Amino acid sequence: MNFLDDLLFFIYPKSCGICKKIENNFLCEKCERKLKTSELFVNQIIDYEKDRTKYFDEHAFVFKYDSIIRDKIIQYKFNNKAYLSKMFFEFFVKNKKICGFLKKYDIIIPVPMTYKKIKERGYNQTQLIARLITENIESLALKEDILIKYKDKYFHLFADKVSRNAVLADSYMIWTNSEQLAQEYIFEKKEQFVFIKYITRKEIGAVKIVKTPVLDFKDIEQSEEIIEGDALDSWLSELI
Repeated sequence: MNFLDDLLFFIYPKSCGICKKIENNFLCEKCERKLKTSELFVNQIIDYEKDRTKYFDEHAFVFKYDSIIRDKIIQYKFNNKAYLSKMFFEFFVKNKKICGFLKKYDIIIPVPMTYKKIKERGYNQTQLIARLITENIESLALKEDILIKYKDKYFHLFADKVSRNAVLADSYMIWTNSEQLAQEYIFEKKEQFVFIKYITRKEIGAVKIVKTPVLDFKDIEQSEEIIEGDALDSWLSELI
């Protein structure tokens, strides 16, 4: 972040759309992990096969309406909470089940609304999400994983990216789901199959950035970049 970003964040801080925790993203890690357990329900509307009035070949939905997301959907659609589009957008593009389902389709079109409803509501909720996907399509083409080299082994960073706060505090959380590695490198158990360890900059041997294509229509190959030494110090300082 630069000074202007910091100032805007101080005045208008981002927060998780579900639990309201102040975050750099619109969906915190804890809530994102909860939502990741959701299934992708395909063609499960009651009497779908018998319905001869339908005008589509198949349908899919991610959440059951009685899930923790129910209130947010209502707020988003009817209570002038257009900013929640960013929360739904972040979840959709990070969910492999959704991306896998959409790969077979050439075009995604938001559900249209009548002019009267748009005037009453002020926006088309599906169009807002579709627009965010369109505007960020290049960055969505690649999934970026950050690995931290601790001693002789690369471990995943617990967060999606290195945060400004982590650099300022000189505290980086790495994790593994291997109990054997956890014992060997002295990690503490956070939850079942999740072991974490906090390390400082001096303990980081290198940072590996792995970019993996997630969209089939982009002609991009997987790439790796290793940052170490003075270059790593410069890379981290740019995050402040």
